Amino acid sequence: MVSNSVIISLVVVMVLCFVVPIGALIFFKVKEHFSIKTTFVGILGFVLFSLVLEQLMHKAVISSKILTVGTLGFGIYGALAAGVFEEVGRFVMFKTLLKRNREWKDGIGYAIGHGGIEAILLGGLGMVNSLVIALAVNSGTLGVLLKGQSSSVADTVKNSVVNATVSGVALGGAERVFAFIIQIALTFVVLYGIRQRKNIYLLIAILLHALVDFAPALYQSKIITSIAAVETLICIFAIIGLVFIVRSKKIFESAELIDK
Repeated sequence: MVSNSVIISLVVVMVLCFVVPIGALIFFKVKEHFSIKTTFVGILGFVLFSLVLEQLMHKAVISSKILTVGTLGFGIYGALAAGVFEEVGRFVMFKTLLKRNREWKDGIGYAIGHGGIEAILLGGLGMVNSLVIALAVNSGTLGVLLKGQSSSVADTVKNSVVNATVSGVALGGAERVFAFIIQIALTFVVLYGIRQRKNIYLLIAILLHALVDFAPALYQSKIITSIAAVETLICIFAIIGLVFIVRSKKIFESAELIDK
């Protein structure tokens, strides 16, 4: 059975993953009056470069056995791949579809789309899935839900919610919020580089992104075993990112727009 406290935590985190990006979109749309086009392009950038192209790359690497899953090398590769695909995605989108959208408000619009759809798809829908499984376990209908699946798959799915804890679910929700903040900060790094025609900022964004993803990649590879340590590190990155976001507006206003 899945405890009521875990089910409640799943609901809270699920709602959080939807409310934070949607709330940010409404707040900044009213405050900054950016074009909603930038948000949709941000969504497109994440889906195309992260969910499609990056995943195709992962499949190719895994199938070719160039790197072994669960090793330090694969962890480094995974972190760098995330950095390359997502940051290059931002760069390409601003260079093509958003040629006329290079102001700070455009950066926040794009970032909310990119980071928001990540929070919704990876966090919100993930929690919906876990909630459905938890309710099925408690009602005794998991077998019907997983009809046709092997017993090993059914046991794995069941254990994923039966062994869940309130603290574990809460950490997952916190990570989504931290990631959302970091995604916004990285967007401004790339956009500033485009504005100033300095591609070195794209490289900086890639390396920063890889640095943020390195600890989670090592945790997934079971090289790091403390989830609390990983989330603490991501929290620190998020705080730094939040400070940068607040200061970035003045940086954009004081810097001349070199490339339109």
